[in-house]
Amino acid sequence: MLGTAVALLLTQAGEKVAPLVEGPSRPARTGRAGLVGLAETFLRTEDRSAIPPWAVAGTTQAIYISDFYTDADGLLAQLGRMAAQGVPVHLVQVSDSAERLFPFAGRVRFEAPDDPNSHVQFGDADHVAAAYRERRDAHLGALKDVCRRYGFTYLAHETSEPASVPLAALYHAVGGGTR
Repeated sequence: MLGTAVALLLTQAGEKVAPLVEGPSRPARTGRAGLVGLAETFLRTEDRSAIPPWAVAGTTQAIYISDFYTDADGLLAQLGRMAAQGVPVHLVQVSDSAERLFPFAGRVRFEAPDDPNSHVQFGDADHVAAAYRERRDAHLGALKDVCRRYGFTYLAHETSEPASVPLAALYHAVGGGTR
């Protein structure tokens, strides 16, 4: 939703947009065609786990919206390649407050939303809470450090908060607020 909203604002300002997940063959477009193409890609794309390697070539600015719970080494390497090409990158880390707080206690079973056979079960979630928060903070901390080093935008958003806040910040970061 956040990606579609910022694309709407950008296309209304005359900017071109294109999805990074479909490869370099899809040209950036403006107006309704750009917005609809992007939204359709969001709806049908299943693997959103990493920034695609083709995101560098011809990219003026890149916006990546994710929870960033993916392989840190691959993600940080791709961000380094984008920085080396001079591509400004804007990252929006979206999470649920439960992912940050880990408010679980006792016996807990976590299932992947798209695969109930994929699960993790804890006999006492209290015993893993501190380690979970520490690993999550270290993972996202490395991402924040890379963003600072390369001058990339890093925004954090929790789904319990209004999406208008990161939307306005993201729009301003890509230059929409200065027109």
